[in-house]
This record gives sequence, C-alpha cells and structure tokens, in this order.
Amino acid sequence: MEWIVGERHEGKTVRLLQLSAQTGAYIVCNSHAEAVRLREEAERLGLPPIPFPLTYAEFRRAEFYVKAIPGFLIDNAEQLLQAMCKEVPLLAAVATPQDARSWQREKPWISVPPIDWDDTEWKKITMSSAPQKIVDGKD
Repeated sequence: MEWIVGERHEGKTVRLLQLSAQTGAYIVCNSHAEAVRLREEAERLGLPPIPFPLTYAEFRRAEFYVKAIPGFLIDNAEQLLQAMCKEVPLLAAVATPQDARSWQREKPWISVPPIDWDDTEWKKITMSSAPQKIVDGKD
C-alpha cells in the first residue's frame, strides 16, 4: 500500500488519479460532487478513463461488485475514518509498514518508500506535528 501524505495542493489527489488510470482501482471520495470533479479532472489531465469514484457512503455500504474491483484508492483517508466514527472524534490511527510491504508483494504496481520508523518524528503524529511526507505526491 502506498501512503501519499503532503500539504494541500501538492498533487496527492493527482497521484490517486494516475494510479486509478494505471490500475483500474476505484477512488473513494467524500461526495458525489467530488466524484464528478475527480472524473473531470482525470479527463482534463489527459489520463486514460478511470472508474467512476465511489462516495464514502457507498463504500461503507459496500455498494460495489467485489470481483470487478482491483483495489481502492482512498482520497483524504482521515475524512473517511472520521465519517465512519459519525459524531465521535477520531483521536488517533495506526499504520504498520510491514503490512504495507507485504501487500506490495501482492500488488507490485504500488510503491512503498523506506520509512525510518525509529525516527523520533514518527513517535507521535498529531494534527500539529504531522510529518512532511511519506511519499512526495509530486511527479
């Protein structure tokens, strides 16, 4: 699994559009209007056609045919996690780099950069001390 982290307007969603065009994976986004915008943005960028993105609500209700989908690309994952929590604040989430690397062996088109998880910057990640990047997001 590839984690794409960066500031606003650094190309994170463009990277998802590129991955969707390359792999046929479905993007999951916050609303139908955003799904339309993403489809139009992919066309504007001259990318091959992408599957129509799913909304968070459709994703949560599993409104898709599992065997036809090669994978999911979550746009703004923290928003999806918060939406799943409804009104309760999401205080923390954990990711395991070993899981990502094992998944990468199954899906070789996904890149996982080396991460120094012993670095003190990674000990505690909060909204005010988020790391700069895991994957640059710019191409």
